[in-house]
Amino acid sequence: MNLKSFVGAILACVLLASCSEKKSTATVEFIGGSPDAFAITVADAPPPEEWVHPTDCRAHIAQIICEVKPQEGWGNPLERTCLGGEQKYQKSFEDIYDALDPINQKMFCSLRRIFIEQEFYATGYASLLRFMKDGQVTALPGAIMGVRKSVLEANPSLPQWASWKEQLNFVAIPEEFTTPLPYPRFDGQKPPSLLLDIVVHEFGHMLDFANSINEELFGVKDCMQQDIKSEEDYFEKCKPYAKPGSWTDISWIDGRTAKPEKDFLGRSKLCFYNCVNRMDLQTEMVPFYQGLAQSDFVTSYAASNYMDDFAEAWAVRWMLTTLKGDLSIKASPTVEVQMQDIFESQKFKVKKEYMDKFVQGEIKYP
Repeated sequence: MNLKSFVGAILACVLLASCSEKKSTATVEFIGGSPDAFAITVADAPPPEEWVHPTDCRAHIAQIICEVKPQEGWGNPLERTCLGGEQKYQKSFEDIYDALDPINQKMFCSLRRIFIEQEFYATGYASLLRFMKDGQVTALPGAIMGVRKSVLEANPSLPQWASWKEQLNFVAIPEEFTTPLPYPRFDGQKPPSLLLDIVVHEFGHMLDFANSINEELFGVKDCMQQDIKSEEDYFEKCKPYAKPGSWTDISWIDGRTAKPEKDFLGRSKLCFYNCVNRMDLQTEMVPFYQGLAQSDFVTSYAASNYMDDFAEAWAVRWMLTTLKGDLSIKASPTVEVQMQDIFESQKFKVKKEYMDKFVQGEIKYP
């Protein structure tokens, strides 16, 4: 994987735990500003033995589910200790496999692990894995997915969870999956299960990884040779811009900037799991959702960065076309945004055609 989008090399201890007992020099590189799409690079270590994609994707599920404790700094994910008793989660993922279309089903053959995280800041994640030895980076086949354990234990509905996540943009919520505000709030017609929605979203990231759906070019030569220490460093030294014809190019100037004609009030303040300065409930909430309804972003999470723009569109496309369900979000008694209305709108047409062309072509898997 190249530096096609912002991948600020951040020490892995930032994510899950302190570095006081750090046992490796692994780094996490966030891709495109998404909090749940990243690559893990394990330094000064040889690649593990060659791994071959299985042929029975459903049977493979039982072999890769692994409940894990929070990490004390990142190491090789493939060496994390499974706690045992993972069979209790097996049927949930097998049911998801059975509900999916063949394109998404095949992704299970690319998963090296499904981690059930006892603690995690986000709901789920998708990750690539790389090893570096003597300065040479080797990308491993396959991908890794993680899901927060509380999702499986509490089992909130998709509208309940989505309402909680959405309200994080407006208020601090001390207890997960609770929704203290009357608005914004999701409702749904035949919505999928939350776990199913999470899996399809993360599969969208993995398909993006493998097919370079989101891609940036650079305004300077030898960007990979630059000493990149921060996001600001990246944008200043590499001067990235969206590759023409990529998904990024539809709505984004670069990894953090939406095109002016695609932008709307409050979009740049979206923060979800990482909120410091939230939107104002009284003055910004209703105008934000009115802007979202007129945009080509199928959800507010899609509007936060271009990686989640595609992953959310991928999940919503599956929900609308395969499940024949829908979700809507109310910002007031009179302001409601239907995902299907955005998906079927003229403004979303280019993205819809992009996905239609993608599924009809030769799809690569991690």
